[in-house]
Amino acid sequence: MKFKPAKGQKIHQQHFLPLELVDRVNRETGKAEKQEVVPVRSAAAKGKQLTTKPIARLAVSKGSWWDDSEPPSKGVLD
Repeated sequence: MKFKPAKGQKIHQQHFLPLELVDRVNRETGKAEKQEVVPVRSAAAKGKQLTTKPIARLAVSKGSWWDDSEPPSKGVLD
């Protein structure tokens, strides 16, 4: 994800790994287990918000616009 330029902006691009497994507490059982960061749902589903910043570009893989010289920060979906 690449953000539109803004005054005082420090993060210009971020990458998200929604299928990465993390330790979370299951609400039903109360036990910790490995779960996906973001469950994959349909396009019409309402869920977690990525960011409030205006987005310039969004892609599944690195596009030609991705700047490899700038280290991307890992996005958090919580």
